[in-house]
Amino acid sequence: MNKRVRMLQFVVLMLILTLTAAGCSTPAESGNTAGGQEGEKIVISGLKSTDIEVSVEELKGLDSVTVDATSVSSSGEENQYTVTGPLLDDLLKKYGKSQCDLNGIRLVAGDGYSIEVPPEVLQSRDLILAHTIDGQPLDEKTRPIRAVVPEERAMYWIRNLVRIEVLEGAPQAEVGRVYILETLISQAAAEDYTYYESTDKAVKVDELLGLLNSDSLPDTASFVASDGFEKNEQLDILSEGYIKFTGEDAPLFLSPDLPKGMHIKSIYLCTLGDMALVSQEKAVEVLGTKKAEDKEGVSLEEIVSQAGLTGTDMYLLTAADGYTVEIMKDDIEKGIVFRNSKGQITVFFEGLPKNTQVKDFLSIERME
Repeated sequence: MNKRVRMLQFVVLMLILTLTAAGCSTPAESGNTAGGQEGEKIVISGLKSTDIEVSVEELKGLDSVTVDATSVSSSGEENQYTVTGPLLDDLLKKYGKSQCDLNGIRLVAGDGYSIEVPPEVLQSRDLILAHTIDGQPLDEKTRPIRAVVPEERAMYWIRNLVRIEVLEGAPQAEVGRVYILETLISQAAAEDYTYYESTDKAVKVDELLGLLNSDSLPDTASFVASDGFEKNEQLDILSEGYIKFTGEDAPLFLSPDLPKGMHIKSIYLCTLGDMALVSQEKAVEVLGTKKAEDKEGVSLEEIVSQAGLTGTDMYLLTAADGYTVEIMKDDIEKGIVFRNSKGQITVFFEGLPKNTQVKDFLSIERME
């Protein structure tokens, strides 16, 4: 065997030994720990004057629970997992807080997805900071932690949880004016918006907010969908998005820069401080209809009640062109809201003069 062949054999042998050693290395040898990278952490804000960083190793050092937990999708589909991790409540107790006493928290994922967990959920459900699911450590897309709220909708089961924001409670403003969403949208500039494979019409939320003529909008808006789904969203996030008002799931809040899980489908009611926006179309789905003479529509009294516009003896109704009508409290029950033959949202009062009818019905407000 010549010298050149022996050298080639030596090189091949060294290559085999190198690859074998690499294949036998453990996660610890390559800089990994079981279930994730060393130094992984979540951040908690709102408990102290500065953010609190909590490492995954510190979370694993707390008492853990292992439970069979069910998540519920937006379509009602249920999925069950066995999850392991400490309770958020046990973590909060280290800082003198209790989960059930919080006014709300916001869970934030690494990709920007966020969801506000309201106090009623915090008071009735455990929130588990899961580091193990179905007996396996979290995969790369799910680390460092997955939030799990058993028996609640999957939107709270945030993967890649990186931040928990403890929210301060703000006094709920009394609603003083209710806008009809369809009429408000008709006052804004419509744009084509491609949603999945469909091109629909949408308007910018920022433009809609400008039409409200308010200098004191709150930081958060509250939504109720026609299927009962409720969600709070930050106003600065909303301002960057659109309301799609034609096609599937309309009215739909969405934004090309947001994860689809943050979109809000089939909006029925949105409350912004002392103002509320109601979709007449979705109100029909939620509240049903009633007839007045030869017309059929949703009860104005029920819209007023659902939006929280109460506590007055007189209401002022306004059309998109500025036309106004004053209606006594006792006459509100006679009103129905419907779409006329021209597509205008209209209010009709059975038994009242014809001039009380309001076409292109924009808003109803409490008169002091």
